[in-house]
Amino acid sequence: MPAEKHALLTRQIVGHSQSIKKILLQIEKLALVDSTVLVTGESGVGKSLVAEVIHGSGHRENVPLIKIDCTQLDKISIEKEVLFVVQPPPCMKSENNPETIYCNLLLEEIGEVPLQQQRDLLRLLEERQIHWGSVQDKRSVNLRIIATTH
Repeated sequence: MPAEKHALLTRQIVGHSQSIKKILLQIEKLALVDSTVLVTGESGVGKSLVAEVIHGSGHRENVPLIKIDCTQLDKISIEKEVLFVVQPPPCMKSENNPETIYCNLLLEEIGEVPLQQQRDLLRLLEERQIHWGSVQDKRSVNLRIIATTH
């Protein structure tokens, strides 16, 4: 990790304990991969900050991070915010493959998703496709998900 990114990490997450050093080391490793990440911890410990630093420190930092508060999801908003896109989201298209959309999602409090919406999120994760403009127009999505829960 470049020194300037490491400095960004240490300025945003304050602490010098062994636990904080372990977390910073894990963040550095997770920032380098596209894997789905689950950040756990009690309320108020900075899970969203850790997620944002993971995103901002990686090679996908130029792809916007779309934040979704899962405690506010219902059938209408999950389709509107994630599964059916009427206008292009703040995602990016690849020059190499213009049909693929690159997105990063921060799903805050993923454990609070109502059961009926879990099916829709699972479909998104399995199919890696979203509706783009109309029900008939589906696009592939290269998705990185960072989720938080208590």
